[in-house]
Amino acid sequence: MHHDSEEVHFEVKSVPNLKRKLIIAVAVILLIALWGGIKRYIDYKKQATWSAEQAIESVAIIHPHVGGNGNTLVLPGTLQPFIDAPILARVDGYLKIWYHDIGAKVKKGELLAVIDTPELDQQLSQAQANLVRRQADENLAFVTMKRWKALLAKDSVSKQETDVHIADYEARKADVLAARADVARIEAFESFKRVIAPLLLLEKPMLGF
Repeated sequence: MHHDSEEVHFEVKSVPNLKRKLIIAVAVILLIALWGGIKRYIDYKKQATWSAEQAIESVAIIHPHVGGNGNTLVLPGTLQPFIDAPILARVDGYLKIWYHDIGAKVKKGELLAVIDTPELDQQLSQAQANLVRRQADENLAFVTMKRWKALLAKDSVSKQETDVHIADYEARKADVLAARADVARIEAFESFKRVIAPLLLLEKPMLGF
């Protein structure tokens, strides 16, 4: 009986020790986990702060200052534009008036020069005279057509002959339209006698003839 009581006493005494060890082990694990979480949070904050600092663009500012009275070196050179815009005449002729010299600054739409075009002027005169002649032919064909239509109404002429005069009038009308188009074409070339600056600001206008 005495042996049994000692064994029971030993078992009752060992239970609190086991619980204490378990509690200590759990506490240690929790502390380790808590420390790991805190460390990861601290590392994350450091990384976020570093990323935010790197995202800010930094600009280095240099303040100019007057240097000393050192020796200066003067070298010869030429200044050329980045883009050249040559202005060429659209019609053949002779330079009549030149309003700006090389090196002058001009604005867009400003008159640079006027060209004398005697051959083009002669072509325009011929085209205008041809238009007048075509219009006269059209008027004559129109009057003739009206007469033949009146005779056809009285059965004095055949319908075939009347149709011939009607077709002739339509052809004369087409000739007038062609003559007008020719005059308009030459008049368009006449506008090129005035050389206009095509750019907003042009330095050193170069006229090529």
